[in-house]
Amino acid sequence: MMNLLVLYGSRACEHDVSIITAVQAMDNLDKAKYNVVPVYIDKTGRWFTGDALRKMDFYTHFDEKKVTPCMLVPRVGGGAQLVKEKAGLFGGNALLCEPDCALLAFHGMNGEDGTVQGLLELYGLPYTSAGVLGSATGMDKIAMKLIYKGCGLPVLDMCWFERSDWERDRKAVLDRVEQAEGYVPGETPVVLIGMLPSSQIAMERPGFEQLARAQGMRYTYGAAYETSTYWYLQMALGEPIRLVEHSERERLSQSAAAQALTAFPDEGCCRMIDGYLYLRIN
Repeated sequence: MMNLLVLYGSRACEHDVSIITAVQAMDNLDKAKYNVVPVYIDKTGRWFTGDALRKMDFYTHFDEKKVTPCMLVPRVGGGAQLVKEKAGLFGGNALLCEPDCALLAFHGMNGEDGTVQGLLELYGLPYTSAGVLGSATGMDKIAMKLIYKGCGLPVLDMCWFERSDWERDRKAVLDRVEQAEGYVPGETPVVLIGMLPSSQIAMERPGFEQLARAQGMRYTYGAAYETSTYWYLQMALGEPIRLVEHSERERLSQSAAAQALTAFPDEGCCRMIDGYLYLRIN
């Protein structure tokens, strides 16, 4: 009969889900094949074993007196040993069992992310789940999507950042997130819906009145779509903009998706649709 460790819990936000997975697994493992040994890692990182851990209601009122603090240590010659945690200065590490393999029932960080897999690889103890690399990259969604892209797999666009970026400059992160994914300045065709002179863009940006006077037009009337509008937006945005021609703009702006857009500066005023950037300005 094989000594099978069931490892679960750990320092993760999905800690409680891991407990459910482990208890259900232990209830359904073939007792004729496996001597099931529960090994629970609490939210502080302490390890425990004992039959009390096999009951779901035990975790509601966890009692350390009914379980045994333990450690998984390397065995001379390869493999691992589950030993009792040393108690006091002269206490020993009593052997609890020598596992043959481990079933990993972790969810989330510090268990499903390659950390425990690396420990078991170091000890030479067989275990379920993906290996160190697969577990680590599967948990790190940034690394996972970049690897998928590198392999040529179709992957949705993303805007990624690290916790340190957010803590250092939240506004810069939000500015990146709020930009339309897939838009390339000067290359992506832009469908501008509405009249620029009466829009909030013109009201908030300097220079439109001067541009209108230079063109010989009153401020309250629209400038030619392909000329003054283009020049003004390029000046206001500080980057090139590729406006679609007037006739194409009229056709595209009648679509249901275009009509559903809110007006600048409200959320939802700008959206990528079928390779075009739609912007409703009023």
